[in-house]
Order: sequence, then C-alpha cells, then structure tokens
Amino acid sequence: FRDFGSGFCIFNDLAITARHLLRHHGTRVSKVLILDLDVHQGDGTAAIFSPGALTEEEGRAKRAREEAILGGILAGAEAAEAAAKLLEMTFDTTKPVFTVSMHAESNFPSRKQHSDLDMGLRTNTGDEDYLSILSKVLTKGLATYQPSIVLYDAGVDIHADDSLGHLSVSDRGIFRRDSAVLDTCLAFGVPCAGYVGGGYAADLDQLAMRHCLLFEAANQVYQEQQPTTLNIK
Repeated sequence: FRDFGSGFCIFNDLAITARHLLRHHGTRVSKVLILDLDVHQGDGTAAIFSPGALTEEEGRAKRAREEAILGGILAGAEAAEAAAKLLEMTFDTTKPVFTVSMHAESNFPSRKQHSDLDMGLRTNTGDEDYLSILSKVLTKGLATYQPSIVLYDAGVDIHADDSLGHLSVSDRGIFRRDSAVLDTCLAFGVPCAGYVGGGYAADLDQLAMRHCLLFEAANQVYQEQQPTTLNIK
C-alpha cells in the first residue's frame, strides 16, 4: 500500500517501477499494464493506482461484470464472445496504469481491493481453466489497452502443493503460464518485465525450481527468436 506493507511485502516493486517509468521515461512509456498472477490478490497495487473508493453499487456492478467474464470464458462459444465484449469495455485506455489481478478468490486478503480487473478464481482451479482464462484476458488486454510495457508478477503459489495456495496448477502449468505471458507480449510487440512472486513450500529445492520456470520460459522464447544456423537451400 502507499503507507504500509501487507502480507510478506514491505515494498511494492511493481508500483515503484510503474511510477518511475511514467515519470522519468514518459516519452517512451505512456501506459503500463500490471499483470499480477500471484495466488493472492494484488491489493496493494490496486489501492495505489485506484482513483478512489467505489460506491457499494459500483462495487456490485464491477463484481457482476467480472463474474460474467469468468463464466463466459469457461462456457460455450456464444458466451465467450459476450465475455470478450465485456473485457474490451473493461480495459480503460485512458488510464496510465491498468491493474489486472488473477487470484484465488477464497485466499488472503479477506477484504479485497478493487483492481481495474479482478479475476477471482474458484478454489482448486487447474491448468486448463487457468490457462484459458489467462489467454483471453491477456490477449484482449494487449489488443485493447495497448500498453507500452507489461509488469508481470509470476507468483508460483498457484501450485497445487503450495502451502498457502488454494489453486491446483501443476509445475507444467506454471511453465505454460509463463511461456504464454512472454509469447503473447512478444506477439504484440510489447516489452514484458517478469518479477518473482509468492511461493511457499517446505521443500526449498522444489520451490526454487518453480521460480526458475520463469527464466526457463524466457530462455525458450529467446532461443525460438534466434535465426537458424542451418544452411537451408
């Protein structure tokens, strides 16, 4: 938050980076998309960049719209099309910072803040539903909001075995998530800065491996962009 830490976070590196880029590199950076994929809502970031508290009626309308988006993405083609239209309306292109939080709705904090877009996932959401939601949200966000840069919180506490997570994403699912974020940003020509986020496990080797998946994904994306050395005629 602006004046205090919360959870295990003393400083908000995402907010500091966004403010710095906008203030000191404004000729190159005019809009920042913060994509927070930690299992806990990005409540501090949401509060820092919120223009003000929503009324109770506005809060209800926002939650109803977000629930319709989530439900539509996971339903049939017709519902998914309606969800895409709602997503497009949600991404306010006039905001210098747009915050997206995709988290376990049942997890900390109990009192959620209002990100610009909150995707509160059901407990035990697994790989396929998680990746489907992320793909739709990120693709529509990049196409509509057209940010100068994406700041990506790659929390691994979405893992099924995480001590403080309520989701059921596998190691492979985390790698696919990180790859999808980087690949999609690359496809839209938008730079992406990845941040190591939350992750809680007694087996520190396993935890370290999960955090390393972001770097493995980045290396794979980089290698795929290199010209071939084969002499193909």
